[in-house]
Amino acid sequence: WGHFVLADKVRDELLGTISFDQKRGPWEVSFQLRRDKWGHGLMSEGVTLARDWFFASERSTEFIAVTQEANQRTRRLLERLGAVQAKSFEQYGLPQVEYRFSRA
Repeated sequence: WGHFVLADKVRDELLGTISFDQKRGPWEVSFQLRRDKWGHGLMSEGVTLARDWFFASERSTEFIAVTQEANQRTRRLLERLGAVQAKSFEQYGLPQVEYRFSRA
């Protein structure tokens, strides 16, 4: 449940993944994209579709995304898509930022 692949159907190539997991606490979205595909809007489209699917499929009113504080590209993406910065913390020896997506 909640695991998706981003693929180029014409070239039959895997481009990335998006998944939802609930380890402890709220649902969390994770995503990865091949580096050579960065900057083309693919993850923006993918996370938007995944967000909309989540709220249509799940009763939860929110989910989170966590990224390193230094990852400005991902932080801008999350903010553009409506996520709100919830808290900062340290994990794996690096500062992290948690964002929350809430049901509209």
